[in-house]
Amino acid sequence: MISAVAVVGADMVFCIAPFVALLNMLQMTYGVRLMRGSGGRDGFAKALLNPVVASTLIGMMIFLCGLGPSVPQAAERTISYIGGMNAPLAMLVIGFYLAQSRLLDIFLEPRLYIVSAARLLLIPLISLLILSFLPLDDMVRLSVLIAASAPVGSNVAVYAEMCGLDHGYAGRVVALSTIISIITLPFVISIGVG
Repeated sequence: MISAVAVVGADMVFCIAPFVALLNMLQMTYGVRLMRGSGGRDGFAKALLNPVVASTLIGMMIFLCGLGPSVPQAAERTISYIGGMNAPLAMLVIGFYLAQSRLLDIFLEPRLYIVSAARLLLIPLISLLILSFLPLDDMVRLSVLIAASAPVGSNVAVYAEMCGLDHGYAGRVVALSTIISIITLPFVISIGVG
């Protein structure tokens, strides 16, 4: 989401937030179910109570009810500071997981390249195909495409650790996909804009 905001501006956050909320709900339900082997009955409730989804829903309600101007400046500033910690905190989490594995392993595991290709090329191209059929403004389309083209998020490593799986492997997936995204992100965006 940070990369999309940097390119298209903060006004597009409202267009990207539902995409990120849906992605987070899928990770908390289907993703955790895949990792654990079973999702349990409370998977959907946990997804709705997730801070990202809850804050997105609260933000949408504030926007739709026209309460934005009445939010105290201190609260607005605090939320802005917390949002500014998103990227640094993700980098700290990935650094923690990467410190537990050999750096060379990131580049020597063929499966990491397959996972990265699925996340960085397959998903964005499918998203682009779907977006091409929707009557959307070009900036909205670009915002969602950038969010869909982002590398694997650091929360994957956190979920892997929560489920007792190989969080080091998940951290290596995040690291490799982030490195490769330096090439794939401009490529996918050029296709989407062109």
